[in-house]
Amino acid sequence: MLLEFLVSNPPVVAFKLHDNVDTPVCTTEGSNIFQGYIDYVVTRHKSGLTWAGNFQASDMVVLRVNGSYEYHILKEPSPGLNHDAMSQDFKRLAGILLQQYTLTTSTNQNDPPFFTNLCKSLRNIPSDVAANTQSMDKFTMFICKHMAFLSSMSRSNLIFNLMRVYKALSLSDRVTFASCVDGFVHRCILFLLLYHECKSHRK
Repeated sequence: MLLEFLVSNPPVVAFKLHDNVDTPVCTTEGSNIFQGYIDYVVTRHKSGLTWAGNFQASDMVVLRVNGSYEYHILKEPSPGLNHDAMSQDFKRLAGILLQQYTLTTSTNQNDPPFFTNLCKSLRNIPSDVAANTQSMDKFTMFICKHMAFLSSMSRSNLIFNLMRVYKALSLSDRVTFASCVDGFVHRCILFLLLYHECKSHRK
């Protein structure tokens, strides 16, 4: 069972920053679990199958197959995928998993970087995602390759590389760029640009 597996394989650990505040960091296995269940649900959706949100944490298992972990939902999905059913599946998945990724300290509760953003996207899927193949492909690629699943170093490198691309664009191209990337990532890029600009003025 998933919850039993998480007892010995915690998905999130506390990392102390310079201010001695516990910051949640997703473990490698934690990233694999969340990403694995999203992949599992997406694969069923692409076959036109859905649970319509009707599955429990007790239906979710972690299997060891040929030396690797696989993430399955034991309850069988049914035909009849539509926007509402797809939305209920992702909302249910986010509801079950996110609470396992929340680090509770004496002062507050926090999720690992980008996980709140990921779950917001899962709970608010595009209106045409179930009926439009292009929209389905775009959305599933976005959530399956989400920033939340990258290591801290990979995320930093990606954002800095995107920042360099953004700086080289014309104003009109920047508008197009902003519409193609996640809003949170775009805000990170703008923040870094502002930071580096302020830093250069101080020299």
